[in-house]
Amino acid sequence: MARLVAGKPASDELTHKTSTVGQVDTPDVLWVFFGGEATKYDHTDEGKLAADAKQANAKWGGEARLSDCLKRVPKN
Repeated sequence: MARLVAGKPASDELTHKTSTVGQVDTPDVLWVFFGGEATKYDHTDEGKLAADAKQANAKWGGEARLSDCLKRVPKN
């Protein structure tokens, strides 16, 4: 996901050299972690990953909760 946010292509082939490509950690980025078991990425079924992410987001509180979080995060 970080690669896509940074405008880089997604890739299953990560090496030590490319593992930080797309790394984003700036004050204008809010990371949301849903908890639970990690999902193993299956590049042959990207739709399942997207569906699982949507479900986790909805269970967490969706757009309403994200909007509330954004109001509370200090602007640096």
